Amino acid sequence: MPILIPYLAAAGAHLLFCLFWPGGKGRAVTKGLLMPCLLLFALLGAARSGPSWLLCAAILLGWAGDLLLLVPERKGFFLGGAAAFLGGHICYAILLFRLLAEAPTPLWLLLTAAGSLLGVGGAAYLSLRKGLGGMKLPMMAYLISILIMALGAVLLAAQAGLQGRFLPAHGWIAVGGGCFLLSDYLLARGLFLRKPALGDFWVMLTYISAQLLLVMGLVYLGA
Repeated sequence: MPILIPYLAAAGAHLLFCLFWPGGKGRAVTKGLLMPCLLLFALLGAARSGPSWLLCAAILLGWAGDLLLLVPERKGFFLGGAAAFLGGHICYAILLFRLLAEAPTPLWLLLTAAGSLLGVGGAAYLSLRKGLGGMKLPMMAYLISILIMALGAVLLAAQAGLQGRFLPAHGWIAVGGGCFLLSDYLLARGLFLRKPALGDFWVMLTYISAQLLLVMGLVYLGA
């Protein structure tokens, strides 16, 4: 889709800066362009009524988080960025659970998906716990928010599959939720434990994919 070209161009440029010039201004500039380009896609790609205000809010909160986390070493900026992303996850979760409410979800499916994600989230938290210090409670609250969002994404795809109405958009949303969970885990691991080689690149690759897949799927489904 041509309306995705600005986002893909900004994403490609940003990943190149992460790989080859991580300390340069280009990395900050291209990061700041990502969510405005994605918002443009949502505005132009949605139906005539336009995207919901919740979808626009999720994208704008992601933009605020991107800008604030340009300086994560400053605690106030880090907490502000985490709060912005938490708000974005809540907006996505509301949209996903609204779509889920349009058809019944079997209890066994809900319990299986919730239990699986709880296990993943618990393992992620335990692997980070030693480095969190006084951030344990804020990070637990953040983790719960993203797990709820990921649960909505997985359930929506599974529900559609069981009912024989699975569309590519359901798959995009499910993979997007998983990418967001992975991106935030990699970011937290780099901040609180030890940053792996090419850490910024992998964080941003999974984050860029997560935002794109979630927004594409929600726009396609008319959320």
